Amino acid sequence: MMHSFQSVGRYQMPENGISAHATVQSIEDDLASDIVPAYNLAGFATTYMENEAEQLMLKNIAKNITHVEAYPAANEIEKRCVNMIARIFNAPLESSESEAVGLSTLGSSEAIMLSVLAAKCRWQSGFDPT
Repeated sequence: MMHSFQSVGRYQMPENGISAHATVQSIEDDLASDIVPAYNLAGFATTYMENEAEQLMLKNIAKNITHVEAYPAANEIEKRCVNMIARIFNAPLESSESEAVGLSTLGSSEAIMLSVLAAKCRWQSGFDPT
């Protein structure tokens, strides 16, 4: 017999499992108290996207884009994005055809840590931005 989360306790695993429907319902019930992302004006992260972007993400969610040999097209898109952003921020490139070096991140904390590490490496190498 399948159970719901409520019948076994919040921190327990039921012996016979929980149906996918009961699991989804329990998680949706828990998340219902969160604010509506579109109203999140206190954060610095974007919480809205067009339906097309959401569908594109859902179609490709199973891809492990860090496995560059298995997903070369995704890796090429990442390189294109890195190069577009480098040009937006006027990164020092040898020519207009030079390839910028960079990578995507999964979260803002990771991005901040990587950017601080990059700044430290530039400082250690004696880079003078002026």
